Amino acid sequence: MYEKINTSFKKTFGVTFAVAQTSVPELNVQVKKSHADLKREKRNKSRADKKHIQEQWATMDCDTMLATRQTYSQRQQQQSLLSFETREDAGNRANKRALLEEQGQHKKRHSPKPGSLDFDKDGLLEEVNAMKDGESICK
Repeated sequence: MYEKINTSFKKTFGVTFAVAQTSVPELNVQVKKSHADLKREKRNKSRADKKHIQEQWATMDCDTMLATRQTYSQRQQQQSLLSFETREDAGNRANKRALLEEQGQHKKRHSPKPGSLDFDKDGLLEEVNAMKDGESICK
């Protein structure tokens, strides 16, 4: 029966009867996708979701970590497992952070660069070596 309808339908309208049915929304009929197409769509959706999640984490990374009751080391370990950053991505992230710091939208780090510190290293070493075991550091 389908063959009879399909041949006359195809001659009249130029498409098969099955394809015409898929274009009628009331029938709710769809063309079956191949296994490779389904896999590709699933992979693309997963990538898009991961990218969206990472963008959200980037905006409130510390707040997210503190809300989950993770320690800093646990968060660092989780971050290293979940993501890998290329050299270009790391450079872009550093430039973006520096730009935000200059604009005042992101707080600067509290510790200075070690090369910019000026103190008496030899005097500190002598003071530490002169201390006895069990002696209080604070005076």
